[in-house]
Amino acid sequence: MDSHYDLTTQDGMKKASEWFDSYGWLISPLVWAIKRLLPPTAAEQARAAGKLIEVGKNHGVKDMTIYMNDDAYGKLKGDIKNEDIKVTAKAGSNRQMKITVNYS
Repeated sequence: MDSHYDLTTQDGMKKASEWFDSYGWLISPLVWAIKRLLPPTAAEQARAAGKLIEVGKNHGVKDMTIYMNDDAYGKLKGDIKNEDIKVTAKAGSNRQMKITVNYS
Protein backbone atom coordinates (compact mmCIF):
# COMPACT_ATOMS: atom_id res chain seq x y z
CA MET A 1 0.00 0.00 0.00
CA ASP A 2 1.34 3.41 -1.02
CA SER A 3 1.66 5.74 1.96
CA HIS A 4 2.50 8.97 0.13
CA TYR A 5 -0.24 11.59 -0.20
CA ASP A 6 0.35 14.94 -1.88
CA LEU A 7 -2.49 17.01 -0.44
CA THR A 8 -1.59 19.98 -2.66
CA THR A 9 -3.09 18.27 -5.72
CA GLN A 10 -6.60 17.10 -6.59
CA ASP A 11 -5.30 13.57 -7.23
CA GLY A 12 -3.52 13.48 -3.89
CA MET A 13 -6.63 14.67 -2.04
CA LYS A 14 -8.73 12.09 -3.88
CA LYS A 15 -6.26 9.34 -2.99
CA ALA A 16 -6.22 10.36 0.69
CA SER A 17 -10.01 10.62 0.77
CA GLU A 18 -10.37 7.16 -0.80
CA TRP A 19 -7.95 5.74 1.74
CA PHE A 20 -9.90 7.30 4.62
CA ASP A 21 -13.19 6.02 3.17
CA SER A 22 -11.76 2.50 3.16
CA TYR A 23 -9.67 2.44 6.33
CA GLY A 24 -10.63 5.50 8.38
CA TRP A 25 -12.72 3.42 10.74
CA LEU A 26 -9.47 1.94 12.07
CA ILE A 27 -8.14 5.37 13.05
CA SER A 28 -11.26 7.25 14.08
CA PRO A 29 -14.51 5.29 13.93
CA LEU A 30 -16.67 8.27 14.95
CA VAL A 31 -15.21 10.69 12.35
CA TRP A 32 -15.39 7.96 9.69
CA ALA A 33 -19.07 7.26 10.47
CA ILE A 34 -20.00 10.96 10.50
CA LYS A 35 -18.21 11.55 7.18
CA ARG A 36 -20.12 8.70 5.56
CA LEU A 37 -23.46 10.03 6.83
CA LEU A 38 -23.03 13.70 5.89
CA PRO A 39 -24.23 14.86 2.47
CA PRO A 40 -21.70 16.41 0.10
CA THR A 41 -20.98 20.09 0.75
CA ALA A 42 -22.28 22.81 -1.56
CA ALA A 43 -18.79 23.27 -2.99
CA GLU A 44 -18.46 19.53 -3.68
CA GLN A 45 -21.88 19.45 -5.35
CA ALA A 46 -21.09 22.51 -7.49
CA ARG A 47 -17.70 21.08 -8.50
CA ALA A 48 -19.26 17.74 -9.48
CA ALA A 49 -22.06 19.46 -11.43
CA GLY A 50 -19.56 21.63 -13.27
CA LYS A 51 -17.59 18.56 -14.29
CA LEU A 52 -20.77 16.78 -15.42
CA ILE A 53 -21.78 19.80 -17.53
CA GLU A 54 -18.32 20.03 -19.10
CA VAL A 55 -18.17 16.31 -19.87
CA GLY A 56 -21.69 16.44 -21.33
CA LYS A 57 -20.69 19.26 -23.68
CA ASN A 58 -17.52 17.46 -24.75
CA HIS A 59 -19.44 14.24 -25.50
CA GLY A 60 -22.36 15.66 -27.47
CA VAL A 61 -25.06 15.41 -24.82
CA LYS A 62 -28.18 17.40 -25.79
CA ASP A 63 -29.90 17.68 -22.39
CA MET A 64 -28.96 16.87 -18.80
CA THR A 65 -30.79 17.06 -15.47
CA ILE A 66 -28.92 17.51 -12.20
CA TYR A 67 -30.35 17.75 -8.68
CA MET A 68 -28.47 19.74 -6.04
CA ASN A 69 -28.99 21.92 -2.99
CA ASP A 70 -29.90 25.55 -3.69
CA ASP A 71 -26.69 26.87 -2.12
CA ALA A 72 -24.68 24.55 -4.39
CA TYR A 73 -26.53 25.98 -7.39
CA GLY A 74 -25.53 29.46 -6.27
CA LYS A 75 -21.88 28.39 -6.39
CA LEU A 76 -22.30 26.68 -9.77
CA LYS A 77 -24.20 29.52 -11.41
CA GLY A 78 -21.23 31.89 -11.42
CA ASP A 79 -18.95 29.24 -12.93
CA ILE A 80 -20.95 28.67 -16.13
CA LYS A 81 -19.63 31.09 -18.74
CA ASN A 82 -20.36 29.30 -22.01
CA GLU A 83 -22.98 30.81 -24.29
CA ASP A 84 -23.58 27.38 -25.88
CA ILE A 85 -24.97 26.07 -22.58
CA LYS A 86 -28.36 27.12 -21.23
CA VAL A 87 -29.00 26.31 -17.58
CA THR A 88 -32.40 26.68 -15.97
CA ALA A 89 -33.23 25.94 -12.37
CA LYS A 90 -36.46 25.11 -10.59
CA ALA A 91 -36.77 25.14 -6.82
CA GLY A 92 -38.13 22.00 -5.24
CA SER A 93 -38.78 20.86 -1.71
CA ASN A 94 -36.18 20.78 1.08
CA ARG A 95 -33.95 23.39 -0.62
CA GLN A 96 -33.34 21.07 -3.56
CA MET A 97 -32.94 22.49 -7.07
CA LYS A 98 -33.61 20.73 -10.35
CA ILE A 99 -31.05 21.98 -12.86
CA THR A 100 -31.79 21.47 -16.55
CA VAL A 101 -28.86 21.86 -18.93
CA ASN A 102 -29.44 22.32 -22.67
CA TYR A 103 -26.49 22.32 -25.05
CA SER A 104 -26.71 24.30 -28.32
